[in-house]
Amino acid sequence: MTARRTLRERLAAGLNGDVDGDGNGDGSRPAAAPATASTQGTEPQRAAASQAVPPPRVQETDNDVPAPPAPPVPPVLHAPEEPTGPTLIGPVEAVLRHPYLALLPVVVLIGVALAVTLARSPQYTAEARLNVGLIDVPAYTLPGVIYGNQSLAQSYARAITAPAVVNSATRAVNISGSTARSRLTATPVPQSTVIRVDATGASEASAIALANAAGKGLTTYVIKLNQNAQANTILGDFQRAQRDVDAAQRRLGSAQRSGSAATAQQAQLTLQTAQLKASTLEQRYRFESGNEAPPNLVQMLSPATTATSDFGSRLQEVLLIGLVAGVVVGLALALLRANAELVRGRA
Repeated sequence: MTARRTLRERLAAGLNGDVDGDGNGDGSRPAAAPATASTQGTEPQRAAASQAVPPPRVQETDNDVPAPPAPPVPPVLHAPEEPTGPTLIGPVEAVLRHPYLALLPVVVLIGVALAVTLARSPQYTAEARLNVGLIDVPAYTLPGVIYGNQSLAQSYARAITAPAVVNSATRAVNISGSTARSRLTATPVPQSTVIRVDATGASEASAIALANAAGKGLTTYVIKLNQNAQANTILGDFQRAQRDVDAAQRRLGSAQRSGSAATAQQAQLTLQTAQLKASTLEQRYRFESGNEAPPNLVQMLSPATTATSDFGSRLQEVLLIGLVAGVVVGLALALLRANAELVRGRA
């Protein structure tokens, strides 16, 4: 036991760097021992070395499989940083946040539009219809007559503001001529021989009376216009012929004073010719003036019996304007209120 303990101590001293083998660990080598002592110390050392247990050895087996390589680690994606300041708010969210602010302008403007419409006096419109052209015409001439009457209807419709027509209308409703012109319109119905006369007024009765009076005035004016058209043309020719007679008489007097018989005779012939032409035109004028007007040239087809008010249409128009304006203003106010912090930050 002493020899084995000495060997262990020597092994420990050898691991710690001792070279003396005596367990002192001071590193000094003593004097050489006798040979017998060295021989005796060798056998116990060999016995301890033979009895030392080697460290366990890990044996490799066929079942040991190398571990698979680790998958690459993906890079870490950092989330975008949220803005710290105020963000812009859209119109839908702004209305949801401030519904009363968005609805208030709509209610106010619709109320104003309704009040304006109720305070306004409605305007009434009446309509009368006239037909242009003869009724009793031969069948083979009907297409040409209809085409001609359509052209006449367009021309006669423009005569609604003629002085004779306006005077007839003003006498019926007791208004001024300028007011009657502003309230009367006449338009030909497309592809027909009908003229539509529209009249407006402050009441239903005044609109109906003005439309019927203007229709009758236009009918009378067109009949007189056609009746006197030929007579007026002949009258103009007669007036020119009478001036020629006066000039021939003056030339005849000058020829007689000059004493030339040939010149006087020629002047006399010229005077007689001018007198004959003037006399013929005078007779034609008397004939045309005495003839009756052509029947059924323009006739009242449908007199005005009712008038329509513009209250409903004007109310719808004004309410639509108020609604659109209120929505725009309310949306703008809601957006400004919702984005007040952003607006102040930019300012």
